[in-house]
Amino acid sequence: MRIGRWISRLTRISAALLLGLAFVATTAVVGVGAAAAPPALAATSGNARGPSAASDEYNNQYVFWRGATGNNNLWEAYYNVYTGQWNGPLNLGMGPLGSEPTVAVSNQVFAGPGGEPFNAQYVYWQGTNGDLYLAYWEGKWYGPVNLGGVAQDMCSQPGAAALATEDGLKIVIFWQGIGDSGSGDACTNDTSSTEMWYAFSTTDNPTADSDYLGPNLDSYAGIIGSSPSVTSTTEECNIAGFNTCNDLAVIAWQGTDGGLWSEQWNVVSGNVTGPTEDTYAGGLGSPPSASGYVTNTQMDAYDLVWQGSGADHYLWIGHYTNGSYTPVSDLTISGTLGSAPTISDSPDGNSYVYWIGSGSAHDLWLAEWNGSWTVTNLGMGPLA
Repeated sequence: MRIGRWISRLTRISAALLLGLAFVATTAVVGVGAAAAPPALAATSGNARGPSAASDEYNNQYVFWRGATGNNNLWEAYYNVYTGQWNGPLNLGMGPLGSEPTVAVSNQVFAGPGGEPFNAQYVYWQGTNGDLYLAYWEGKWYGPVNLGGVAQDMCSQPGAAALATEDGLKIVIFWQGIGDSGSGDACTNDTSSTEMWYAFSTTDNPTADSDYLGPNLDSYAGIIGSSPSVTSTTEECNIAGFNTCNDLAVIAWQGTDGGLWSEQWNVVSGNVTGPTEDTYAGGLGSPPSASGYVTNTQMDAYDLVWQGSGADHYLWIGHYTNGSYTPVSDLTISGTLGSAPTISDSPDGNSYVYWIGSGSAHDLWLAEWNGSWTVTNLGMGPLA
């Protein structure tokens, strides 16, 4: 059952190692060449990443966003692989949200619509009071849960990813927070004093403050220019003895110079590779979104998407594999994006990119890679 994301990511990890995140810095290799000429570096675009999406091990797709009106509630649309139908928009309540949400899908299995198996979903956001909040699905929705003991004074939408380990479920959460290096004591519009912070779960069912450790400062990232995106990928894995897998958490963000920055956290050794800038990405028009490959055929690999900073604001796509970035390219058939995009790589080998449309309806749009790119308006609006 776990032949996708979860077999490829099983590894040994300890809470003490996570708590330290006492990184050993190494150097990442930047790719060579470019398929298209990205815009030059520009000023940062702000910290909002837009909607959040993820796949589960059965290829169900989940998309979450903050409602545009009323109480700014948590909204969802999901693709039910068993029926082949999109469902939504669904108003889950939980509001008001102080930021767009982010979702981490775990390997826990619960009966969903039609009695079919679905994976648990943990959705996080910044509250209007600056605290971290959680809603979670385990056969039905629960929340909202105030995780203010885990994270306060948040300055952005968080990013989160679920890791399957021999010690059980681990969810890592990163966000932009108030500087701790003497550079400032408040969230600022120019992000000149905001740094990277993180927390992580310590239980198999992290639904309360006591199930997390945080906040902790990521001292390697320094001052960051946007909300971070988090995913995971596997550096190497002996499939015959998958307990030797070497799991990596990938954190990507827009730097204060407008460029694409990322680092990789080796959760086995505690090492960090980076932070490194992908100079071939040029200037970003939005914070990036990252999604790791979830099949066993490509281990140290993940995809990145962002909104272009040029006049067209098309969807831009990058890729990282085996220690280096590959050339980036723009997907002009996306048209002008109305928000930062979010990407979800699925166990079926496809990639799904979602964003808010720029038209007056502010619908949910999808670009799907299945051997070639197709773009579809899913409706669901207004999302903004």
